[in-house]
Amino acid sequence: MRNKLVGSFLSLILAIFIIATNTLFAQQGTYNKKNLEKEKKEKLAKIRQNDLILKEISQKKVNNLSKLHVVREQMNVQKKFIQTLKEQIADIDENLNKKQKILQELQAELKALKKEYASMIYALAKTHSAYKKMLYLFSSESFNQLYKRLLYLAQYQEARKRQVQGIQKLSQEIEAERKEQEKMRAEKQALLNEKLGITQSLKNLEESNSLLVKQLSAEELKLKAEIDKDKKALAQLDQAISQMVQRELVPIPSSDSQKDKETNIEIPSPTQLTPKKGNFVKGKLLFPVRKGFVAIPFGKYEHPVLQGVTIESNGIEIQTQPNEPVYAVADGKVTAIAKIPGMVGQVIMIQHGSFFSVYAKVHNIRVGIGQYVKGGQCLAYVVIDEQGDSKLQLQLWHQHEKLNPEVWLAPR
Repeated sequence: MRNKLVGSFLSLILAIFIIATNTLFAQQGTYNKKNLEKEKKEKLAKIRQNDLILKEISQKKVNNLSKLHVVREQMNVQKKFIQTLKEQIADIDENLNKKQKILQELQAELKALKKEYASMIYALAKTHSAYKKMLYLFSSESFNQLYKRLLYLAQYQEARKRQVQGIQKLSQEIEAERKEQEKMRAEKQALLNEKLGITQSLKNLEESNSLLVKQLSAEELKLKAEIDKDKKALAQLDQAISQMVQRELVPIPSSDSQKDKETNIEIPSPTQLTPKKGNFVKGKLLFPVRKGFVAIPFGKYEHPVLQGVTIESNGIEIQTQPNEPVYAVADGKVTAIAKIPGMVGQVIMIQHGSFFSVYAKVHNIRVGIGQYVKGGQCLAYVVIDEQGDSKLQLQLWHQHEKLNPEVWLAPR
């Protein structure tokens, strides 16, 4: 009888351990699920944002190259979204396998507990009638032995109660596990359906990409002419920025604005008070627009259509929506507002100590030269070019060195 009592106690301990392990596993699974769900929401927001940009471009006679940029960015985001869905499905499969093993352990333990309980009841029926209990007690050789036998009977009765409670708790845990698995299977099916839909959307985008490349290939002369035009405008912008940076870094004692003889661009006179670097920190600068993506990267890159044609960019160009607000990437002082010949819109330069941020292709400017601005403050709005396209050009400089904005901007 005493061996049965010990065995019953050990079974209860094992059952509690299985339940505790399952609880810990469930907490870890919830953490992974939350992270993947967060990634999914972020990518889905980008897909919807790009859809709006693509819709805006499609409604206007925007050049095919801009459409190609949007289509390829959307393809890239959708591929990442599909990968996130795959990770979510794999996570559910892994959790289902673990939960199935736990369920089998719980069922085996419940079976063992019920068997032990049945044996206990059978033994109790055989040996613990009222008469036999009295005989068992009064056959004690001493009062001390009588007391111990009374305690033993009480403990045995308590063990029976714990056994019943253990069986009930295990039964509830098994039922909860079954419901949780049903819920996870339903979530998996929803993800599979979502993956099927986005895969079809990606296929449609790949077809659009092929069609746009074919159309652009037939416009080679026009594309080369646009590249030459952009190079000239960017060269003038580069020259103007260099001169403005030089004037701010090497102050000239003058209170009047001057015009550059070659570009005829008005360059404000430098001030004696130089703004501090402040929150201009690598990897933490604010993205200059709320909606959009980097369509043209920093540095040298291969033309997306013309073979053997390499283009060099001194900054990044962000594809966005028409009249999208443009915000300062960090605290600083507006040191120049200029118009570059051959380039649509205007240019704003902000100084951040020995760093400078330049925002090109903007209009409806909301700040003035000499004004101090906070990071995230609206400076202007993205202009719509003659083809209906809207791209913000962002350049970052450290003295006379051009910086890669994507490295300095905070991750989105």
